[in-house]
Amino acid sequence: MLKNLILIPPALMVAGLGYAGAAKADSHIDFSLPVDFEFGLNDLAENGLYLSGDIDMIAKIQLGDNLKLKLSVDGDLLGFDKAVNWDDFITYELRWGDVKFSAGNVDSAAGDIFSSVSGMSLNNSAVSGDEIDFFKQNGEYIVRFDADIGDVSLAISGDSPSDSVRGPIENPSIGVSGSIGDFDFAVAYDALGDRDTSTVFGADIAFPAGDFDIEMAYQKDGEGDTAFGIAVDGSLGSVGVAAYFANNSSAWNAYGASASATLGEVDAGIYWSGSDSGYSNFGIDMQFDLAENIKTYIGVDQGDGVYFGAILKTGDDIKIGLSIAQDAGGQKHGPKDFMDGLSLWFSSSF
Repeated sequence: MLKNLILIPPALMVAGLGYAGAAKADSHIDFSLPVDFEFGLNDLAENGLYLSGDIDMIAKIQLGDNLKLKLSVDGDLLGFDKAVNWDDFITYELRWGDVKFSAGNVDSAAGDIFSSVSGMSLNNSAVSGDEIDFFKQNGEYIVRFDADIGDVSLAISGDSPSDSVRGPIENPSIGVSGSIGDFDFAVAYDALGDRDTSTVFGADIAFPAGDFDIEMAYQKDGEGDTAFGIAVDGSLGSVGVAAYFANNSSAWNAYGASASATLGEVDAGIYWSGSDSGYSNFGIDMQFDLAENIKTYIGVDQGDGVYFGAILKTGDDIKIGLSIAQDAGGQKHGPKDFMDGLSLWFSSSF
């Protein structure tokens, strides 16, 4: 787990230690082991029990007023009879004011900057659902540089096949985002290497229009496939409304709409999505306070079925939940991602 600690460049370590020796007396190191887990009973789980969550090891080193170093290793809790799945390497971040250098398990520059519209799809396997992944894969070691210059943010990253900043850096990824008046914009480019297409370019812009916010996004890959999407989000009186449309050259055009409102003590929402393929899906979600500290969720989805859940919050980071949901082949249900089947669980963070 810690074998790759030596991948931190010696020059960086020497510089950091030298700076720390000359820094003010307030320089210090903080260690933490945050854990976020959920343990429960589920009638569809193996042996009727499940355990999931995250556990991280973090060291934060204050080298001075404007210089900070952070080292971390992320782990996933996989269950009772399985070991924690730790990252294969240390992730580290060196921040100096508005400039940051990071390496390890970090997001690619384009993937972090670009924002797609629901329904957009290119003809490659890195596109999933309503989000476009530029194109961070599990296990990749990414080296990244970030800088904020006024209202503009710049990010540049690349993959390291050798899991080291000393190795060759391949598949460059670049993202620029910022704002001009009421307009927010982002431009992104990603070279995919040996994956499905050679490159992906993306641009998006968002701006207000009265009581509505409008977002438009465009993508084109190295094979010439394109995707364009537009989304509108706002309110009509006391009713929140949203809609999107995506025109895809290599996939079905997709569209959808939703509305939400508070009816007495009940927060209710309806949604619909469809495509030119004939696909159509409709759903309703409702939530309300059953009692003090007990939030109740009820909904139905045309494709995933019916669900009911109640969550008792007993402390700042302690929750007890009960849910029942129609078996939909492992799909999550509702705004709280309830599991298929009957579940009783306890979750906490510390």
